[in-house]
Amino acid sequence: MTSDKMALELNFNHVWGRWGAAARFPSLGGMNPGNLFWGDVHRSAARRWASTAWEIDGQWIRPYLRDGWMLEEVATCLDDFADDRASAADWLELGRFYVDRFTAEEKILG
Repeated sequence: MTSDKMALELNFNHVWGRWGAAARFPSLGGMNPGNLFWGDVHRSAARRWASTAWEIDGQWIRPYLRDGWMLEEVATCLDDFADDRASAADWLELGRFYVDRFTAEEKILG
């Protein structure tokens, strides 16, 4: 996806405000939850415990798997994050909503 801060933030704000489980995460509320998301994207590469991270390459950001992780393992990690606030399906829904907010010019497919 594009690495444009405004696109990342505004798209996140849009989907967060419409995602049904968002109200169960009050610490991400407020005026601009997208800024928190943008900050986490930039810090993700420094998190050694994570299974995935974001690579920032000029005008693009790309998610990638950490060394030693398989895609199937990462998919099951959603179950570890699921709780009474949001299920694994809820998190997948949020991700789909977010990616769908970007235009074709703001995404690289494949």
